[in-house]
Formats: sequence, C-alpha cells, structure tokens
Amino acid sequence: MKFYVLLSTFTCVSLIVPTLADAEPPHIREDPVQQLAEASHADVTYQVVFQKGDQVLGSPTVSGQFGREVLIEIANTMRVTVVAGEPDEEGQSLASASMAIFEDDAWQPAKVMSMTATLSATPSFEYSVEGTSYRFVVMPRLIVPPAD
Repeated sequence: MKFYVLLSTFTCVSLIVPTLADAEPPHIREDPVQQLAEASHADVTYQVVFQKGDQVLGSPTVSGQFGREVLIEIANTMRVTVVAGEPDEEGQSLASASMAIFEDDAWQPAKVMSMTATLSATPSFEYSVEGTSYRFVVMPRLIVPPAD
C-alpha cells in the first residue's frame, strides 16, 4: 500500500490517502510547504469514509476553505469532490458532494448531492453505488476556533 498527496487544482489543502494500486495519482502537488501555509486558513473539514463491502478502504479528514472545492481520491478507485459555502445569518451552509467510482478503466458518472445544513451539527451525505458494493459517507463540519 502506497501513500500519495492528492488534491484538486481548486484547493490548497493536502490529503494523504492510502492507495490500492501502484498507478501514480494525477493530482500531486509539488510545494507542500506552501500548501500547508494556505491550509492554515481552513473554515471547514470533510471526513470521508470510502467503503467496498464491509472493508473501509480509507477514512481521510481534510480541511478546506468556504467556497473552494476539495478533491479526495483513492487513485483509480473512488473519488469525492466536496464544497461548502459560508454560513448565512441562521448558520446554514449550502454544501455539495460529487461521488464517483473508477470501473471498466474509466471514471463512472458522478452522483451529485447537495443540502443546506448547519455544519456545526452532524450532517452527512451517504451514497451506496447501485449494482456495486461501493459506499461513500461524506461529513462536512464547521471548524470552530477556540475561545479567547
């Protein structure tokens, strides 16, 4: 099992995900120092559980900024793209997740889900891919800074 740093061209956070294949992932960023500096301004975290049957393939937690997409991927297996907006006056954020699997040598059409939720609570997206044993659980959470 190898570990890679994977991320989207839309984001500035890093992610280390164990991969099941020896193929190089397509999203390796070359400057992790800059990436970590940018990630220190995170607003939201995304915990993702990638499952195949009863086996958990990975369960990364990634930090991001409001309005910026974050790509979380196990190379050539499963992929999630998530984004959450800034909370409104009532604490509600619009969040969305796009979930896809890699099958038959190609990424299959993604299932896109969205919701308006209070990210300081415990919202989640849950999706079982029809006709397969793949399952996604995506949990966006508001980062609450410590009290002064």
